[in-house]
Amino acid sequence: MQSTLRSLPAAAFFAASLLLAFHADASRASVLGVASRIPVVSPPEPKPAAVRTRSHGIDEQITIAATQHGVSRELIRAVIEIESRFDPFAISARGACGLMQIMPATAQRFGVVDCHDVRQNIHAGTRLLKALLTRYDGDVSLAMAAYNAGEGAVARHGGIPPYRQTRAYVRNVERLLAAE
Repeated sequence: MQSTLRSLPAAAFFAASLLLAFHADASRASVLGVASRIPVVSPPEPKPAAVRTRSHGIDEQITIAATQHGVSRELIRAVIEIESRFDPFAISARGACGLMQIMPATAQRFGVVDCHDVRQNIHAGTRLLKALLTRYDGDVSLAMAAYNAGEGAVARHGGIPPYRQTRAYVRNVERLLAAE
């Protein structure tokens, strides 16, 4: 009898948990205007980059920015792939946002009003790439190191900084460019 009494609170807790879970599902379903017996469907698999780029006009903007600013399409695409995986709404823990992960100071420098706007983000990121390529005499590795770690870090270290993340970033850009 005593063991039955001890398990009674646990059973009541379990029953209450099930009831709350059912109620939450039913409430969500009623808000959506559907019957509560419809199973919850997991979100669809992410689309391949080629599909995502077309859906936001990304390819078109890459081509326009590459032509206007004299930076290769492949380099712009590589940066976007590594920085955001073609997600225009990406935001980093440090506050960088959009496709090319533009930092707030960079956004301000290049007149970006909405860093999630595909056109503004790609053009600002491409202008930054052009400035870095010019500063480092076309050396893509140094330009990518500066894009990732900052121009000050490249200057302090006299080249690619010894940061693991920056070295991996440069290697990944080079790998994507070689695959093109």
